[in-house]
Amino acid sequence: MSYVRQYKSNVLLDEFTFPFRLKVSFKKLLQWWKEQAETPGSSEAPRAAKVLSAIEKIPELGQSFDNPEWIEKYQEEIRLLLSPIFPSLTTTNEIRAAAMPFKPVLFNLTKRFANILDGSQGDIHVSVSNPEMMIMAACISILSRYYNATISFSPNIYFDIRDEKIGIVRRYRAFINSDFADIVPIGELLAISEEDIHELTNNFGDIELWKKKNSTGQFWI
Repeated sequence: MSYVRQYKSNVLLDEFTFPFRLKVSFKKLLQWWKEQAETPGSSEAPRAAKVLSAIEKIPELGQSFDNPEWIEKYQEEIRLLLSPIFPSLTTTNEIRAAAMPFKPVLFNLTKRFANILDGSQGDIHVSVSNPEMMIMAACISILSRYYNATISFSPNIYFDIRDEKIGIVRRYRAFINSDFADIVPIGELLAISEEDIHELTNNFGDIELWKKKNSTGQFWI
């Protein structure tokens, strides 16, 4: 089966415009490997040297990109990069995958997750109660990263996956780990005051206000 899997989602419909530029980047993960290689006495140093040597031969993986074909093409190297997060010991027990940010694309699935998707024969749907909540989730990440805001918000995201063998749909709740994600401003940051943040939190459902205050289109995620 393909290393890259795509699914249906009401989060990112064709007509639904996400107001930020989205890319895949392994830069933070590569930095982690470099730190392991440079740490005296690190047990990870030999493996880190092997990973970095392999990646140096593929400059594309050191850049930000949005082409899923690159993920498929360089899957062996990406598996190496992600190996600390996807230990082989747990691949048959855990349901886990890497993903393109805010896009219906998964890759590097554990064996258990891949088997579940294979059993669905493509009948997979991911939903949230309101697709625009994903815009707010991105905006809140920006406010936390660049404006020291402390807003707690975690939209419930569910995978509805049909088991064709027995004819039932199972629901799985998704939990997102963003340790190796980043948000990068493209231009000069807008001035957002504590009063602005207070206005936003008092207008949680006003998507247009949130997009305006968060400098729509001015961030890579």
